[in-house]
Amino acid sequence: TETIAPQEFMVKLQAQLPSEIPLYKVESIPLHAVSAEKLITQAGYLLTIDNQENLTKERILTAIDQILETADIPYTQVTKSGKELLINLRQFLQTLALEKYAPEQFQILYQGICTTAVNLKPAQVLWLLAKFLGVNLSVRHIHRHYLA
Repeated sequence: TETIAPQEFMVKLQAQLPSEIPLYKVESIPLHAVSAEKLITQAGYLLTIDNQENLTKERILTAIDQILETADIPYTQVTKSGKELLINLRQFLQTLALEKYAPEQFQILYQGICTTAVNLKPAQVLWLLAKFLGVNLSVRHIHRHYLA
């Protein structure tokens, strides 16, 4: 293991990545620092969802409002060890919004809380939307908006 300047590392790493995957920032961290998993407390995602059910903008907005107004949304999550864990998805969802609407697809922007035990995943948010809309949904694209 050798120490390398963050800027030099960024240049070398960017050269190995496809051009459509940009690097925005590289930081030096101490070797014995807390793991990134423990430092990340929030994640934001932009979901592009196919509108195969011809959902109206108003119906989607109503479902989002219902989700945000519901205090307890139980969900069974299977852990890495195969154990079932009952969690309240709503307590991990900070924001949920309709970012863009078109008749053929729509975009949902959400921010979730991350813990060492639970990270609100795009598939879980899709499940929430499908549950409150009463339809099956399929994702066209998932874009991680940010980690904090």
